[in-house]
Amino acid sequence: MNYWLGFGVIFIIVAGVLAGLLFLVRYGMGEGRVRRWLENGLLALLAVFFTLMALELGFKLFFAQSDGFRYTLASKNWYARYWQENSLGYRDREWTPQDVAGKTKVMVVGDSFVAGSGIANPEDRFSNQLGRLLGDEYVVFNVSSPGWDTADEI
Repeated sequence: MNYWLGFGVIFIIVAGVLAGLLFLVRYGMGEGRVRRWLENGLLALLAVFFTLMALELGFKLFFAQSDGFRYTLASKNWYARYWQENSLGYRDREWTPQDVAGKTKVMVVGDSFVAGSGIANPEDRFSNQLGRLLGDEYVVFNVSSPGWDTADEI
């Protein structure tokens, strides 16, 4: 299910049920101590629910952190925001034959460290920095993927 659809459905259902119960208690019961306790309890539940939904919304929109595994929602959010792959499935730019013609080619192979997991801007990875240090006579390819081990890299 789409995240936003699920968020909206949960919000509408739970908020509607709590607000409906609050309405029934407030206008369907007579005066008394039980009514006040129920009103206050439902108001507290409604406040906690709105607070938790606001926190969820804030984390989804403004918090992205990589754990390297894409298991947590924050990590999935980070990968959706910062991880773009080329047509070969690597986190590298699209290379054309004209880009590499007549240049010395260097291939950096590795796992999530080499791919730049946790690094928002791929230009900050060591393979990209190596390419800048070597100059225009060299082309540095980043051929890496999170989770790779020696057998995958060979």
